[in-house]
Amino acid sequence: MTIFTVLLWLALACLVYAAVVRPILHAIPVLKDYYREAATPWSRFSALAWHSATVAWGYLVALVAATVSLLDNFAAAVGDPELKQEITDAFASYGPRIIAGIAIISIVARLRSVKKS
Repeated sequence: MTIFTVLLWLALACLVYAAVVRPILHAIPVLKDYYREAATPWSRFSALAWHSATVAWGYLVALVAATVSLLDNFAAAVGDPELKQEITDAFASYGPRIIAGIAIISIVARLRSVKKS
């Protein structure tokens, strides 16, 4: 699969979302309050995360994990099969620090959420 094909599929998915899925979502009564409350991109994300820093942080960690898991497919599309190994080698010494940072941010976010309630 070439990068052009990936971009074409991505553009098609955005078009289908904008033309079909989004109007259906806006018409669902349960989601009307969400769309009314979410006027800006930040407020949309905040409402989607139930106004919780812990949930927002979980979304971010999940997004990073999904991106890393797709590195092999991206490397094949770009034509560099060793891309994932190169990235792994570059960040190998930072692994423990990254995990400690994730843990610290998770604890701080949870304490912030507990303090608010």
